[in-house]
Amino acid sequence: MKYDGPFEVSEKLSDVTYRLRIPASYKIHPVVNIAHLEPYHRDKDGDSRPKKHLNRADFEEVPEYEVEEIVDEKMVKKGQRKQRRYLTKFVGYSPEWNEWLSRQQLANAPRILKEWELKQRIQAPKKA
Repeated sequence: MKYDGPFEVSEKLSDVTYRLRIPASYKIHPVVNIAHLEPYHRDKDGDSRPKKHLNRADFEEVPEYEVEEIVDEKMVKKGQRKQRRYLTKFVGYSPEWNEWLSRQQLANAPRILKEWELKQRIQAPKKA
């Protein structure tokens, strides 16, 4: 298997999935299963691999994946606080690519977030 990189891990999403900082020119989804990752090791003299010269603009043009819908939500513990996460489906991707995102990560999909919240209020059982 061919490996490329090294790439910075920007977020650990679960025990087996990580979000990487990948240049937009790679045109791949930034969430990667651990099975496709390899640890990066430097030798005693420094970096043993040839360095790639990546353009800073590559990182600034990271593709934004369009949210199709929110399919579920859950509360997760972050330190002493609980945070709501939304299971998000992306346009053009099968459900295996669904990802748990925070409200902040859904900042560019306010309409979809509002639709989800309205749907949850309508479906919530009414208290007597």
